[in-house]
Amino acid sequence: MRRFITASLLAFCSCAPNWHYENKYDRNANWDKDWYECDKEVKSREHRAASGGIAGALGVASQMISEQESCMAARGWKKVPNEPKSTPPTQLQPAPVAPAAPTFVAVTLRSTPDAAEVYVDTQFIGTTPINQYKLDIGTHAIEVRKSGYAPWNRQLTIQAGTPVEVVAELQAQP
Repeated sequence: MRRFITASLLAFCSCAPNWHYENKYDRNANWDKDWYECDKEVKSREHRAASGGIAGALGVASQMISEQESCMAARGWKKVPNEPKSTPPTQLQPAPVAPAAPTFVAVTLRSTPDAAEVYVDTQFIGTTPINQYKLDIGTHAIEVRKSGYAPWNRQLTIQAGTPVEVVAELQAQP
């Protein structure tokens, strides 16, 4: 019977994971030593099961727990809730992003003869030859001009992923 009571006492008092004991008088106090001394005091008192059996043993164990905690409190120990374990903030993972489709295509513009002015959508972009000019996807007006030659005009439709080479053959003006 005594083994059962001692096992019950340890099961109830062994501090659930959410509690611990601190000594309010002495930070270096030895909890195990004080527990052992209190345990001896409590066990030296006469505890009898009121009705016997397991129910009576649990009643005795409960009384012993209360006395054990009172003894520990008298020695400066107090039951303190553990600090909640802080969990690191969840790092949000960015949603996978599909690679963006290119919005432009590299265009090479040449002319016969060279050194002709090139306009894309009425904006001057340089003289031929022009290599790797980035042109947005879509339809654009291309004009190539050179003094003494008739202007060369075309509508050019640019599609994603298809490099384009434009060769403007200029006609001499009479």
